[in-house]
Amino acid sequence: IKNMKKNIYLKPHEADCKVVLLDDAHTMNDQAQNAFLKILEEPPERVYFILIAEDSHRLLQTVLSRCQKKSFSALEINDMATLLKKQLSIAGDKAMTLANLSGQNMDQAYHLTDES
Repeated sequence: IKNMKKNIYLKPHEADCKVVLLDDAHTMNDQAQNAFLKILEEPPERVYFILIAEDSHRLLQTVLSRCQKKSFSALEINDMATLLKKQLSIAGDKAMTLANLSGQNMDQAYHLTDES
């Protein structure tokens, strides 16, 4: 959050706006969430925040109240296998196996690929 605060007030170089992606936002401690809350209360102009949280109930209610919630479902196995084939240039049967073993989690599928 401290590093983000330094950069969000700078004007973007090539775009009209900035997008800040906070992956695993649910892992922020209360101190980090309160620091982020101060930014959310008075956000810089043309800055958009995307929080990814598998466990949103771990976020402070004051943070959640300033966010719009959007849920995403897991990829279908066949769609995931297709993506794996394209992105990793692997055979179809191996891609399907990875999609099934990963529990429809792309990060896990990439991790499994690294292990094989």
